[in-house]
Amino acid sequence: MNALIVFCRAHRNDMENIPVFLVAAYLVGMYCNPSVESFTWHLRIFTTCRVVHSVITVGALRQPYRSIVWTVAWTVSLSFCLQIVQASLEYASYAN
Repeated sequence: MNALIVFCRAHRNDMENIPVFLVAAYLVGMYCNPSVESFTWHLRIFTTCRVVHSVITVGALRQPYRSIVWTVAWTVSLSFCLQIVQASLEYASYAN
C-alpha cells in the first residue's frame, strides 16, 4: 500500500477519535471536579495509546496490538463519558 495512503488513513482515524476525547476531557475537567491525579492519568493513558495506535497503523505491526491499544484508549474515553453522566445525574437530583 502506498505510504501516503497509510499516513492519511492514520490521520483520519486520529481525527475521528481525538476530538471526542478532548470534548469529554474538557467537560470532566470543568464540571465534574475530578482529582488531579486521576485526570492526569486519564490524559496520559489516552495520549500514549493514540500515539502507539498511530505508530502501529503506519508501521508493520497490525492485529491484535492495534485493537488492544484502541480498546484501552476507548475505555478511557468511556470513563470520562460516564463521569459526565454521573455528574449530570447528581446535578439533576440537586435541582429537584
